[in-house]
Amino acid sequence: MARRSAVIAATRRALCLALPLSRPRWWLAALWLAALAAGASLVLEWRWLDTVFYDRVLAANQRQASPLTQRVVFDADIPHSVSREQSLTLQALAVERLVAMGARSVVLDAQIALRNRRAQDFVACLPTGEPPRICTLLGEQACQTLAGRNRTAPLDMDAAAQRALILPTPLSDRQPPPHAWLFGAADGVRMVQPTLPLGADGLIRHMATDAGSLLGAFAMPSPNTAGLLALRFGDAGRITPLPLSQLAACETRLWQALSPQVQGRHVVLQLTDEQGAEDVHMVPTGPGGSVALRSGGRLIEDGLATLLQGDGPRLLPWPWLMLLGLLMLAGWIAACCYLRARWLGLLALALGGAAWLMAPLAYPYALLPWTTLLIALLVAGSVCHAGHLYLRTRQNSVLARFLPPQVRHLLLADTPLAKQGQQVEAVVLMSDLADYASLTRQLPSALAVFDFINDYLTQVTAGMQLEHGAWLESYMGDMVCYYWPDLDGGERHCDGVQALQAAVALLHRQQAWLKALPQRLPTSMPLAQREQLAARLFAGVALTRGKVCMGEIGPEGGIRKFGIIGDPLNLVARLEALTRHFSARLIVTADMLPAASRLGLQPRLLAQLQLKGRQGCLAAWALHLQDEAVDLAAVAAWDAWRQDFEAGGEPAPPPQFDQDAATLRRWRQAGWWDTDQACYLLEQK
Repeated sequence: MARRSAVIAATRRALCLALPLSRPRWWLAALWLAALAAGASLVLEWRWLDTVFYDRVLAANQRQASPLTQRVVFDADIPHSVSREQSLTLQALAVERLVAMGARSVVLDAQIALRNRRAQDFVACLPTGEPPRICTLLGEQACQTLAGRNRTAPLDMDAAAQRALILPTPLSDRQPPPHAWLFGAADGVRMVQPTLPLGADGLIRHMATDAGSLLGAFAMPSPNTAGLLALRFGDAGRITPLPLSQLAACETRLWQALSPQVQGRHVVLQLTDEQGAEDVHMVPTGPGGSVALRSGGRLIEDGLATLLQGDGPRLLPWPWLMLLGLLMLAGWIAACCYLRARWLGLLALALGGAAWLMAPLAYPYALLPWTTLLIALLVAGSVCHAGHLYLRTRQNSVLARFLPPQVRHLLLADTPLAKQGQQVEAVVLMSDLADYASLTRQLPSALAVFDFINDYLTQVTAGMQLEHGAWLESYMGDMVCYYWPDLDGGERHCDGVQALQAAVALLHRQQAWLKALPQRLPTSMPLAQREQLAARLFAGVALTRGKVCMGEIGPEGGIRKFGIIGDPLNLVARLEALTRHFSARLIVTADMLPAASRLGLQPRLLAQLQLKGRQGCLAAWALHLQDEAVDLAAVAAWDAWRQDFEAGGEPAPPPQFDQDAATLRRWRQAGWWDTDQACYLLEQK
C-alpha cells in the first residue's frame, strides 16, 4: 500500500504542475471564450479539418456489398469490333432481360446523342465462340425485342422495360428533342439530369436528391430525399459487377443464370468498361481518405445503395454533440490548468492520434465539427496559458526547480512539521568523489568546472528523488547527501531497503560515469592528462540510520532552507571518508544489515571503530555488490585474518583484501588499536 501510494505521489509530481491554475474564474473564462469561438467557426463555416476526418471515415467504412443494387459493365469478352454505338441494341436487350428476371429498375449510365441511326448496323446478341450477330433497324435482319417485336430505334424496347428504365436526358440541339430516334414510338422512359455535385476540392462526396435528379426518381420515404445525400462508397475490391457479354448472350441459359443476382434489385447499366477512362470521377476512397478514381456507374450504384439502405454518413444529434463537446472542452481545460507543458503536448498529440485512429469506429456518425472543436480547444488552452502567466506560474517554477519536491509539497501544505520542526527516524546517504578538488584545479575555466560537476550530478543522481523517494539534503560540490525520513512513525517506512536500492543504483551510475570520464572532460586537455585524472578519481557511498531533527534552518528574516541536522549526518560523513582507506565502495552501520540481507548484498565486517568526535565503538560494515565477486568464503577468510591480526598476530591477509589489511596495519602502527575496547580509536576524520 505504501509503495503504491509512493508511486502515485511520484507520478503526480512528475505529471502535474507544482502550482496549478486552480481558479474557477479562469476556467469559466476559458469555457465561455471557447464556446464563443466555436459558434463563430460554425457561422463562418470553417470545415477544413472536418473534410479531412470525413474522408478518413468514408475510406475506412466502404460498403462490402449491397443486397439492393447491382451493376452491369461493358466487359472485355465483348469483341473489339463492337462499338459503343452498335452495342445500344445490346443495352436495350439487357434492360429487357433484367426486367424479365425481376429487376426493380434499370439505370442506364450514358448520356446518348439524339441522331438518326436507322441506316446503322447493330448487334442483336453475342453468341459463344462466334462473331456477333448483326442486325439493322431496317431490312430483313431486323433487331428484335425480347418479346419478338422488331425494334424501330436503338433503345426501342418492350413497355415493361421502358417503364423500368431511367437514364440521363439525351443530348440534342433540336426543339423539341426527337426522342423517337432513340426510343421509337414507345413512351414512358424516365429521364433525369446527369449532374454530380463537386466539392470545393473537386471530389464527389454527395449526390443530388431533388426533383429531376437521378436519386429524386426513386420515391423513398427518407429524410435525405431533398437536397444532397452524403454517400457511402462501395469497396471496389470486394464488389464484382455482372458482365454485359453474359447478359446479352444469345444462349438463354447464360443470361438466365444471372437471375439470383438481379431479382429484386436496382441495376446500373454501365456503357463503359470497368477500367475505362471515359467516365471517371475523383472520390476520397484511397488510403486514409486520399484521392481515388471511380467510374460514373459505380458512383450511381453507391448513391442508390446509400439511399435505399439508409446507411450513409450523418451528423450526431445536436444534444449529444453539444454534450460531447462540453465534456471534451472541460477535460482539456482541466488538463491545461494542471499538467506540465510537455505532458500537455503529449496529451494533445495522443488525443489527436486517438481521434484520427478511432474516428472510423463512430460510423455512421461521420459529420462531426472537428474544425470547430479544434478552434475551441486552442482558445481554451490559450486562455489557460494566459492565466498561468498572470498568476506567475512561470516564476514559481523557479521555486520548484531549486526546492526538492518533497520539501516543496511539505511547505506548501503548511504542516506543523514545516513550521516547528520534528525529530524523526531517518536513513542518511552520503557520497563523494575522492581527489575532486585537485581535478577541478586543472580544468581550463569556471565554465568547465560547472559543466563537469553538473554532468556528474545529471548522470549519477538522476532518479534518486522521483524513483527512489530520496529527500535531498544538499549538494556541496561533488558531495551529495540524501535522506529517507519516517514521517509516519512506522518502522516499515524507514527499513533502509529503498535507501540501499538507491545506493546500489548510485554506485552503478558512478562506475559507468568514471569509466567514460576521459571522453567527458574538455577536449582541450591532452588525452593523457584526462586519463590520468580519471584514474585518480574514486567514488564511495555510506549509509547509516538514526534520529535527526527535521525542519527549517536559517535566520529569521533571512534566507532559510529546509533540511536535517543531527549525529547521523556527522557519522555518515565519517563513514564515507573510510571508503578512501578500504576497498569497499559501500560502507554502512550495523542497523542497515537487515535491509542488505533482503537485497542479497554480501556484508563484511571491516573493523570496530571509535570515530573522532564520537563516544563508543561501532561496527563498520562493507556491503559488496554482485559484480564485486565477494562470496562467503572470501568473507570468512577476511574474518579469520582480522581476528588473528587483532589478537596480535601477523598472518598473511587474503590477496583480495590487501588494501583493507594495509589500512588496519597502519592504524595499529599509529597506536590506535585499543585492546581493552577491542576497537580502533581513530584520531583523524
